Amino acid sequence: MKNNMLKRILAIILIIALCATMIISIIISALPYGYAEELEDSYTFELTLLEDEQALRVTQRLVFYNDTPDTLDRAMFAIYANMFRRETTLMYETDAALPYGYSPGGAEFYSVKANGQEADWAVVGEGEYFMRVACDIAPGEACEFEFVYDVLITQNAAFLGVDQGCWRLSGFFPVLCVYNNGVWEGNTPVQHNRYTLTTPASYHAEITLPDMYLLVGTGAETCTSNGDDTSTWTISGADIREFALTIGRAWRVYSGETAGGTAVNVFTADRDGEEALDIAIAAVETCENWFGGFPTDRVDIAETDLAVDKMSFPGLIWLDRKVFETGGDGLIYYIRNGVAEQYFGIEVYSDPAAEAWLGVSIPEYVTYLLYEELDGYEAFTARMNKYFMDAINVTMPANLVMNADAVLFSQAQFTTVVRHRGAMAMHELRVAMGREMLIDALALWRDEHAKNNMVTEFDFLETLEKATGRNWENFLTELIFNLDEYSLQQIDWYE
Repeated sequence: MKNNMLKRILAIILIIALCATMIISIIISALPYGYAEELEDSYTFELTLLEDEQALRVTQRLVFYNDTPDTLDRAMFAIYANMFRRETTLMYETDAALPYGYSPGGAEFYSVKANGQEADWAVVGEGEYFMRVACDIAPGEACEFEFVYDVLITQNAAFLGVDQGCWRLSGFFPVLCVYNNGVWEGNTPVQHNRYTLTTPASYHAEITLPDMYLLVGTGAETCTSNGDDTSTWTISGADIREFALTIGRAWRVYSGETAGGTAVNVFTADRDGEEALDIAIAAVETCENWFGGFPTDRVDIAETDLAVDKMSFPGLIWLDRKVFETGGDGLIYYIRNGVAEQYFGIEVYSDPAAEAWLGVSIPEYVTYLLYEELDGYEAFTARMNKYFMDAINVTMPANLVMNADAVLFSQAQFTTVVRHRGAMAMHELRVAMGREMLIDALALWRDEHAKNNMVTEFDFLETLEKATGRNWENFLTELIFNLDEYSLQQIDWYE
């Protein structure tokens, strides 16, 4: 009798457990697209630096969770390293990016697998920027993709390159495109803005390097000596939108901490790295006071060679070597702008092509606010006079406006129309609502949209209305399309 009763109890428990599992599965499959907080896609890399061949050997695995309502028969990946496959596909407009002339680079794939099986795949699109991999992933299921490939890395001053003992590794790997309403979306790279359209994921990489090298990247690094003049480095991080790392062999390290506890590190060959460290700490502390804690527990500023002077990744800012060598206002501007981008270009993330102005104009104007706060109002207005006035007095090229798609701009046009006119538009908002209210609105913008899906102009308008109690749609529309018609009547500036 007791045995039968025990069997019945165990059977009831088993039925309850099975029902609970089914209910949880149904709930997960019914959740809206974008639910991936507990099922974050994860990238892992085994990296080998081939110094003589100037290449990187990679085994990459990606666990992708299908949190969409669709069964996927393919996955699309962006391969930005292939920009260097031929000279005609380079996104750079000047020879400055290729000081040694053009040489071919890009990715060479040896194996592509889906769930352990060799997969059908093809490199597609103009410039060979994208890869299509066949798969069969039902809603709520996961698929592990594996890629084995080499990346030939050229001597250049771009986002992926090597020069003078410094390796810049960004966009070297197949990046999963964004699946949205039945379509895989990815960006063709442009020189003047972020090239990656991504969702947050976790990353883990392992690489063995000669002891002369240091490594810094988007995540937490550990280094273990192998006892043979080499060390094995690992770098890991979760909830990262863009993964990048830099390897250098001539850096000195300067370290400090903000009052809020954020670690700040400067990696440079320059003997006066303390200047950069002081600039960074002051900028981070000011932003922490305005917008809350820094998006990451530390920020690393690493010297490298870049045609675009500065690039920002989560917790990581690359600065061109010449910025350190020149120092002065250039060093101040790029560090402050890189810090502002951590909040409003990376953590609060907009489409880098279709909504580029949101991720450029806001951090640009925050940079100017940092000048006002740290150097005084005259320094602030002097910069506006120097950069904004010319931007609003030029004839608009090809009817471009600051919220036009980034791919339509040349580099010079993007700087004038998006960066400078867009920052001017932010100043007009500041004049209309007041400085402190604008800062409060940007703090709310950060609070509401940090690490969420991509923000839009409508999200920005909604936040402005919440912060001020006023609808700003008509005002912002006028700023975007007709800024030059009235801005000179409102801005404070000096001859």
